[in-house]
Amino acid sequence: MARAVDILKQLQRNDKHTLGGGGRLLWAPPIPLFIHMPGLWDEARYFRCPVQPLFTWTLLDDNGREIALRPGARRWNPSALSRSYTGETAHGSISVSETLCILPSDVACCDLALSFHGRGKAALHLVGWTALELNAGDPAGDDPAFHGDAFRFSRTLAGAAQRLPVGAAFGLAGKPHSHAVAPAEGPIPPPVWTLTPFAEKFREGRFPPSAPPRGARRDGTLFIALHEALQVQAGAATRAAIGMAFGAAQAEAHGALRKALGEASPSEASAGHWREHFAGVPRFACSDEYIQRYYWYRWYGLRLNTIGPGGMDYARPAICEGPGERRAPFAASAPCQMLENRWRHDPAAAQAGLLAFIDHQHADGGLPRTIDPVPGGEELFTHADWGSALLQLDAVHHAPAFLRQAHEGLVRYAKYLDGARDQEGTGLYDVCNQAETAMEYMHRYTAVREDADEQSRGQAFRLKGVDATVYAYSLKRALAVLTRDLGKPGEAELWEIEADKIRNAIRSRMWNPAEEMFFDIDPGTATHTMVKAVSCFLPYCTDIVSAEHLGGLRRHLFNAREFWTPCPVASTPADDETYSAEGEWRGRRIGRPWNGRVWPPANCQVAEAIARSAIAFGDAGLRQKAAEFIRASIRMMFFDGDAGRPNAFEHYHPSSGAPSLYRGIDDCTHSSVVDLIIRYVCGIRPTRDALVVDPFPFGLVSASIDDVVIRGRRVRVEIARKKFTAWIDGRAAGSGTIGAPEAFPLP
Repeated sequence: MARAVDILKQLQRNDKHTLGGGGRLLWAPPIPLFIHMPGLWDEARYFRCPVQPLFTWTLLDDNGREIALRPGARRWNPSALSRSYTGETAHGSISVSETLCILPSDVACCDLALSFHGRGKAALHLVGWTALELNAGDPAGDDPAFHGDAFRFSRTLAGAAQRLPVGAAFGLAGKPHSHAVAPAEGPIPPPVWTLTPFAEKFREGRFPPSAPPRGARRDGTLFIALHEALQVQAGAATRAAIGMAFGAAQAEAHGALRKALGEASPSEASAGHWREHFAGVPRFACSDEYIQRYYWYRWYGLRLNTIGPGGMDYARPAICEGPGERRAPFAASAPCQMLENRWRHDPAAAQAGLLAFIDHQHADGGLPRTIDPVPGGEELFTHADWGSALLQLDAVHHAPAFLRQAHEGLVRYAKYLDGARDQEGTGLYDVCNQAETAMEYMHRYTAVREDADEQSRGQAFRLKGVDATVYAYSLKRALAVLTRDLGKPGEAELWEIEADKIRNAIRSRMWNPAEEMFFDIDPGTATHTMVKAVSCFLPYCTDIVSAEHLGGLRRHLFNAREFWTPCPVASTPADDETYSAEGEWRGRRIGRPWNGRVWPPANCQVAEAIARSAIAFGDAGLRQKAAEFIRASIRMMFFDGDAGRPNAFEHYHPSSGAPSLYRGIDDCTHSSVVDLIIRYVCGIRPTRDALVVDPFPFGLVSASIDDVVIRGRRVRVEIARKKFTAWIDGRAAGSGTIGAPEAFPLP
């Protein structure tokens, strides 16, 4: 049985800072500048909109002079960031333990424990303070007002093409002894006390009364401060807390703030929420420390990037692709998230991954590229593998009501693809700009139009894409299954005919026998582009391929001069004229290059291609290769090979495996590593009527997974070297040897 472990402790480290609670507020500054200073001054995000700063705090002695604090140790786990500080007063030293967290209610909290090292007690003053940028265009309601125990104010946040009005509240755990508001000329400064107007205003142990800044010029910076007088006793810790909350309105934010600061310990409340999340997924342990830790790290990333339902235009849980500019649901990532979230005990998040996009379906039937919190903006589109994700989800959680909800939208989507992306009726589907596949800056596009990299919307070019066509094939196969389940056998037969048409078109039109590779097609010339790309291997993830295609997989994918770089696989092969390991395109480093960098979502698809081919054609060599590749892909995503420091960046160097630190976007959810671990490390692969247990040869001393919910049954699998044993609902189902799959009925 997978032993119970404290996942928060297992993921603990001292080099990470990200904080979130699965709500609308996230603190994940891409390149933090003030990480060693008190509070949270670096950029946060509310939905997708930047918010900076949140707040900081300062300690003053009994004469009102700042106590300079020296930073000490830092410790992080998914629920909290803890830091320590020390300072000196005329009567002795002060030590401060600071614990920061963000609760699901969108409250950023700071727990403080202050200790005096001297005789008797020390009189101190704690000042929590923040700053707002004043903008002439903001409504007058932005002006902060003190409401008994906290400041309330409104802001209009600028997002990706939207402006989002929000309410906020800033307060202390207790009633402040004094407070102040001070408008000032100039931009928001760093979190340095002497740069604020308050450094000269605090006297005689308090802030003097100040009138609200009504009518002041609406430019520059508005400083807000809350003050609490403390008596810190030697030998005992004195506690204090600061918080800032956000909501749709000021009153909502204020209520959430008071509830959070009313907790005995907000950080313990945060830990409780995180433990509840980890308890809702299968328990996994493994003798390979990298695989075990990455499994739990992925579950951390999925909750971190979740926005709960009921906020703005998110009627369902929204799983964002990552922090920063990626803090929104993206169609390209949603199927990957569905594959991982299907293993939760509750399938709601996985189902929402599809239904949220159907909720926002375009009038022509296309599904949106992304979903932002405020409706409106340009309607953009991205091809995605919805069909495969739907069938995989259904294999774990069969839910007829969900299938009925998805049916109409997916039918409209399939008709959109036929009408807008295959007007000739070829069974091959168009890509019209580089962003439509979420694989930007590739030779595959410039092969049909030299300036294809200059436009990421509209019809910049036309390309019959292998990826777009495989996704259309998977969609129609899924629709055949779905409609048969819904009691529509005639419609199911039509979808099967259409899927067969696509499969035959891929085999006959996209396969190049001489090169032994599937290629995109230039519709202008009706010829192969002959440009190799990682997307060319997608047919191997399906039943499109036959034994005759296996030679091409080995010839190209495992070729060190092409895709099999030291840290495989390169998104564009090393022998391509546009290849760059450093992420440079036309001599300039860019943010999201696909001309050579290693991308985890592509690696997951390649892993599936190898593993599925191994299973379909009984190839033991490919089984070994799949295990080696999955293990190498996981190990790449650790800083300096340190098993205690996993990461999840957008892309990696194909030779060194170094992540895209220059982007500052860690904790991305655009791949499906949890799904690979459960299906191939643990060997759990449910079909519609059976449980197949078939671990791949990872060479593990031991592994165990428990509490896997499959169609209402509880499954457990244990691996001991070359043997495995399975249990269903607590009863032994059978045992086997790695390399020899066993199927158990799931009535």
